[in-house]
Amino acid sequence: MEKKFLFHDEVLPVPSPELIARYQGRKLLGKAPLIHLEWVNERRFLPNWRDWFQAKEIEEPEPQPSFIFNLTLLALHAAVAGAGVILGQRNLIANELASGTLAIVDELSLPHSKPNFLAWPQRTLSQPGSRQPIAWPVELAGTDS
Repeated sequence: MEKKFLFHDEVLPVPSPELIARYQGRKLLGKAPLIHLEWVNERRFLPNWRDWFQAKEIEEPEPQPSFIFNLTLLALHAAVAGAGVILGQRNLIANELASGTLAIVDELSLPHSKPNFLAWPQRTLSQPGSRQPIAWPVELAGTDS
């Protein structure tokens, strides 16, 4: 098996600008709904809201309206739609941050405990046209090919 390091991601709190406007003058991270990701097998590797509040050294807010998703893309769409604040993966939300559909409300980020790699069987490289699909994510990640 061959593998190539792509990136080591981190999460940070991001809501839509509309949600920020809705909670103007009030503590957003203590009042707005939180969007949770429930990943059964990967839970121990991914920071969650409890981890974030502990790292921030503030008490976790009282239970509040929240949403739980088991698919990152659905959780991300909910955040963009203004449903709540998500701990967004910086690399995954780069386009939303650049376009302004999500905004960083606190710079405290927590790293994932596992980096992201691209892996493929060694025999793959003997197939015509196989190098381009491998080079593409490596190029996107900004790592050497």
